[in-house]
This record gives sequence, C-alpha cells and structure tokens, in this order.
Amino acid sequence: MTVTASHQWVLPTVVEFLPLQEIDLPLPIRAMLRRRGFDHSTVLELLEPKELPDPCNDFPDLERAVARVCLACERQEALAVCGDYDADGMTLTMRLKAPVARVALRNLSMFCASIVSPDLPAATNGMDAGAATAHVTANAAGTGAFKKDSFDPAAKVTRLVAFDDHWNGAPKVRTIIFKSVADESTRTEYLTKASGHVLVDDVPRQHWATVDASESMVLHQW
Repeated sequence: MTVTASHQWVLPTVVEFLPLQEIDLPLPIRAMLRRRGFDHSTVLELLEPKELPDPCNDFPDLERAVARVCLACERQEALAVCGDYDADGMTLTMRLKAPVARVALRNLSMFCASIVSPDLPAATNGMDAGAATAHVTANAAGTGAFKKDSFDPAAKVTRLVAFDDHWNGAPKVRTIIFKSVADESTRTEYLTKASGHVLVDDVPRQHWATVDASESMVLHQW
C-alpha cells in the first residue's frame, strides 16, 4: 500500500528490472543494493564478510558509552539507551554483533519489519493497545503504487486504488480488492465465480481440478 498525500516518500528509480538475479535475496533488497552500486562480488562480500570493521571507527564515543553501561549494571541502575540510526533521511542503519547479513536482510524484507511514517505511531500516544492497533490498521502508510480506498474488518475486505503520483509512475491496474476467505470450500467456490484477475497464495491441491475447470479461472502452478 502507499501513503496518503501527507505521507509521500520519493525513491530513486530501480536501475534494472530484475537486478542481481543470481543473489538469493528478496527483490526489494537486491534492487536497493544495486541502486547503491553493489555488483555480484561486492554483495557476496557484504553477506559473508571476512571480518567486521572496528566499531570505534564509526562511533568515537563508543568506549565511553560501554563503560557507562557497565557501571550502570554494577550499580543495578535503570538505564535507557536511545539512538538515532537514520543515516541520511531514508536509510535505516543497524550495527550487528556478528556477520549475519543474509539472515538480517531476509528478516527486514518481511511485512512485520515495515518502516512507516513516524507520524503514524506518534498519533497513537495516549491510546491503549487496542485503540492504537485499530488506528494503525485504519491509517496504514507505505510506499507502494496503491493507496487504501476502503477497509471492512468485519467482512475482511480491503479495496485499494491506483496511486497516480507514485514515484515510479501510475500503475496500469486501477483497483485491487483483497478478500480473506478462511474456509477452503467457500474459497474455492468464490474463485470459480469471481471475475477479473485473482491471486491466491494457497489453493488446496484437492480443489485444483475444480478451479481449473471453471470458465472464469485459469490455474497456474509454480
């Protein structure tokens, strides 16, 4: 999903349609690496570094900070550690204790690791957990080519419309409707009667023949 007009991120164009195909990483990560000048060899060096750099080179006050944390532990003091890891306005920087870049990149590309506008969680200040979750769900923000038009949690239906001001141009598809159907038989019946383009991530094998026999559907397997 994309943001509303008040939460618009502008990103550079991907340099290639399918960059670094030989690297076993999600496409958004490969696109980001290629956009920043990485080729096959430099990506492998990043994923499997020979040794980690000295953190003191990038954090000159690190030794003082470590000493203070150790002192707080010795004194059994409560300690709050805060930091701003926003390197350039749109880059999230994290320093790891061990070279686990491949695992970290995969995890960061998952939905649960999405980076949202700081205005969204800030608006939930003072709300209880239930109200905060409802607010974030109702006002979801991202950087995609579609924006939320409507959301019906009771019917489990989300309707998205094209975001014409997207950084990579307006999408050709004008409307996308997500509908969650838990029951397998009901889902199969819905598919065989649906119109338009339908994408489903889990059609049980026992229903493949029924879906494939439908005049309105074509079953693709991969």
